[in-house]
Amino acid sequence: MKVKVKRSGLIFMGITVLLGVSAVNTANNLLYLVVSSLLSFMLISGFLSRLNLSSLKVELIPPQEVFAQRKTPFKVQITNQKFLPSFLLKLSSEVDEKLIPIVKDRAQTNLSFYFKRRGKVDELKLLIYSDFPLGLFRRERELLVKVSFYVFPRPLKASLLEVGVEGSGKQEGGRESYGYEEFKGVREYSGEPIKRIHWKATAKLNKLMVKETYSKETGTIILKEENLRGDKEEKISKLTYLTLKLLEQNYAVGLKAFGSFIRPSRGIKQKLKILTFLSKV
Repeated sequence: MKVKVKRSGLIFMGITVLLGVSAVNTANNLLYLVVSSLLSFMLISGFLSRLNLSSLKVELIPPQEVFAQRKTPFKVQITNQKFLPSFLLKLSSEVDEKLIPIVKDRAQTNLSFYFKRRGKVDELKLLIYSDFPLGLFRRERELLVKVSFYVFPRPLKASLLEVGVEGSGKQEGGRESYGYEEFKGVREYSGEPIKRIHWKATAKLNKLMVKETYSKETGTIILKEENLRGDKEEKISKLTYLTLKLLEQNYAVGLKAFGSFIRPSRGIKQKLKILTFLSKV
C-alpha cells in the first residue's frame, strides 16, 4: 500500500512538530501531554486506514460487448473478508471514479473503462483508495484484476457500395426487403405480441390469427474485405459497422475476410462470433 499525505495531514504534522519543539524548550508537562496525544492520534489514524483497505476482494464483470475507443461501464463487485466494515472507498480507472460509502459484506457499483485498441484482455488495472478515518492521509492500493474478454473493433461508418458482397438482400420469392413490414398473410397464433393479432381473420375463423410479414425473412449477405479502402484497421472497423447494422436489420450475415470464412447466420451468437474474429485478426 502507498500512503500520500494530504494538505490537512501536513498542517496536522506541522502543528505537532511545532508543539513538540515548544515542549522541549519550555519543559511544559501539559505540552508534552498534548504532543503525545497528537502522535497517538496520528498512529491510530494510520492503523485504521491500513485496516480499512485490507482483506478486500475486487471482481470486474465485463458487459457482453466492449468496443475500442468507447467508454464502457463494467460491474465492480467488492467483497469485504474482514469482520469490520470498510468506509469511504474510492475506485478509479483512467476515465472514471466512483465512491462507495460503506462495504459491510459485499457492494457493487459500475466503473467505466476505455480501450484504445481491439484484442484480448486478460487483466485490468484498478486503483482503490480512501482517506478514512480523518482525511489526513490517503492510503491506496493498485490492483491488477484478472478478466477474460475481447475488445471489439471500433465501428467505422461504411456503405455496402464500398464492400465486396456475396448473396443478396432478397427474400424468398425474389421480393426485396426494405426494412419495413410488408403484409404477407395470416397464420395461427403461437405466442406473438398482441399487436400482431389479425382481428378480422380471428373473428371469421373463430380462433386467434396473427399477421405474417416479409420483414422476418430478410436476405443473406456475405461481407468481403477485398474492395474496402483504407489500411487493415480501417477495413476491420468498417466490417464491424456493417455487421452490426445488417444483423440489427435481421439479415443473415457471413464474412469472407483475411483468409477465413464465417457462414451466414442471424442473431446475437453470430454477431459475437464475427466481432470476436475481427478483434483477433
